[in-house]
Amino acid sequence: MRHHDTDFDTAMDIHEALLATIADDETKGLRDLFHKMSLIYEKKINYHMEYIYSCHSLEFYKQSLLPNDPRLAHAHTGIGYMLQDQSHVDLALEHFEHAFSIDLSTSQRNYQIIVE
Repeated sequence: MRHHDTDFDTAMDIHEALLATIADDETKGLRDLFHKMSLIYEKKINYHMEYIYSCHSLEFYKQSLLPNDPRLAHAHTGIGYMLQDQSHVDLALEHFEHAFSIDLSTSQRNYQIIVE
């Protein structure tokens, strides 16, 4: 009976891993869709909708990436520039500061790896 429990546990682990993969693929698809929608609204000069879709894309990035992933810094910087162009300097500054903190933590981590 013990061997059977182990097989069941292994099957459950595989099932959960497959579900996580499906969820990750869907998250990536939604993230990419929101990003592409933001680019369309940028070209249509609808900055409010560009901002909304950019923020949705960023939220999906946050779900699928580590908190100090450089791609998050890039996303925050892009949103910061968009807000700055629209004279929303306080919100832009928040995104730039967040991007800076991610870049700083990544730089420190990379420095530690090189030194070690």
